[in-house]
Amino acid sequence: MSIPSLFSGASSSLKCGHEESAIEFWYGVACMANPAHVAKLKEGVEPWNQWRSENPDIRVDLADANLSGMNLSGADLKRVDLVGSDLGGASLRRAQLNESNLAMAKFVGADLRNANLGQQDLLSPTSTKLICARLTSASE
Repeated sequence: MSIPSLFSGASSSLKCGHEESAIEFWYGVACMANPAHVAKLKEGVEPWNQWRSENPDIRVDLADANLSGMNLSGADLKRVDLVGSDLGGASLRRAQLNESNLAMAKFVGADLRNANLGQQDLLSPTSTKLICARLTSASE
């Protein structure tokens, strides 16, 4: 698919994240999170981090997931697809977000103190929404 066709306004179908879900996009790409990955994260940070350390090669897909208000303090979210996810009001203190795709993610009112954001482009047009987010000692 050519770049112009992505932004032409024509609707199309493509695979995103996990194999079983074809998604529709309109002006950009909208993805759907892998339900198994979302369920694993909702088990809590400790089981999540253990699963991540046991499965380092899995491409984690949390795109467009509703993770608002969750306690994700200390979560290993490195190299995770969080495109369009809602993390509003979530606690992400000391979370590892380096090398993750945060394009269009919403962190409104989230607590990102001491989080590792690692080399994120937070000023791009497809940037994250950081309104009222706490970023004290967040590192890049």
